[in-house]
Amino acid sequence: MGGSCGLNIRRGKTFGPKKNDKVKGMLVSGPIKEGLPEMDLLDFKYDKFDANNVLYKEGVQHWPILLDRTSSIRVKKTDWQANRTVVAKDWNKNILVFTTEGGFFTLYNFGKFLKESNQRKDKGFNVHTAMNMDGGYEAEMMIKSDKINYLTYGKYETYGVNNNVSVLDARMDLPTILGIFSK
Repeated sequence: MGGSCGLNIRRGKTFGPKKNDKVKGMLVSGPIKEGLPEMDLLDFKYDKFDANNVLYKEGVQHWPILLDRTSSIRVKKTDWQANRTVVAKDWNKNILVFTTEGGFFTLYNFGKFLKESNQRKDKGFNVHTAMNMDGGYEAEMMIKSDKINYLTYGKYETYGVNNNVSVLDARMDLPTILGIFSK
């Protein structure tokens, strides 16, 4: 395995650093213990996680938490706009995956977008917790099902309006791929 920034779980075995103070959450699936959700998004500010006693077969840690269950945006404002991939859990315990097609969002603005969505009369995406997975060229998504075929590559990064560092048609090797499959 390459240089993982946070702990990963594969088939119940952990790899990567057991401790990284920057890691704020973890997407997990395949519970080992009864009574746990099939898939969950943990926020380490509120949810317990013990790297020496994992309760799931699969998992990937990352940072930061964009929006938490108290509707707090937990990232600072910056000028860095990029394609984004974000995983979220809604208040009905569904897991949502977002990948933007453009470089409009800063992390803070993505958190604000989700918070404002929750404040709509219809509750919008109804997000409980949202965690950034990656941004820039690594923000990619592929969906292949009987009803949908979709592919997008991250291609935009800017550090403010007059500082575009985008490399169009760039393709990045991904050190980790997150796959979600129906049972």
